[in-house]
Amino acid sequence: MRTTKSVACLLTVALVPMLTACGNADPLPAQTGVTGHSRDWRSTASSEDGSKRVAAEFGGHVYTSSDGGRHWTARLADQQREWVSVSSSADGSRLVAAERQGDIYASNDGGVTWTARGSNGFWRAVSLSADGTQLTVVDWRSGKSHTSANGGVSWTANRDGGGRS
Repeated sequence: MRTTKSVACLLTVALVPMLTACGNADPLPAQTGVTGHSRDWRSTASSEDGSKRVAAEFGGHVYTSSDGGRHWTARLADQQREWVSVSSSADGSRLVAAERQGDIYASNDGGVTWTARGSNGFWRAVSLSADGTQLTVVDWRSGKSHTSANGGVSWTANRDGGGRS
C-alpha cells in the first residue's frame, strides 16, 4: 500500500509540472487529442500501471486516456468548469474530480459517466483510495477535510478550521 501511494504521489508530482511547463504552448503532444493553447492544467492521476490516466483543466474539462496518454477524451464536457483536482483508483476504473467552487464528481467506469457527489464547496484537493471506495477532499475556505467511506454517497467533516474569507 505504501509503495502504491508513493508511486501515485511521484507520478502526480512529476506529471503536473510536465503538463504546465510549456506555459502558453500546448502542454501535451499534439497526437494526444488534447490540443490548443493556454490550457491551465491543474491535476493529473493514473492507474497503478499507468495505462489509464485522468487530467483536470481549470476552466475546461476533465480528460481521460485508456492508452497511457497517447489519446485523450474530454469528459464532463457539457460546460467548462474550474477543475482543480482529480484522483484515480489503482486499477483506473474509479475516478473522482473536484471543481474549485462546486461539486465533487465520481465515476465508476473509467470516466465514461459521472455522478455529482457531495455538496457545493470550495475544494482544493481530492484523493481516492486504491480500491476507490475511500475519498478525502479539502475545502480551502473552511479549512475542513471531508471523508467518505462509500464512494462519496455520504461525507463526514473531519476537523474545525479557521475559515478564510
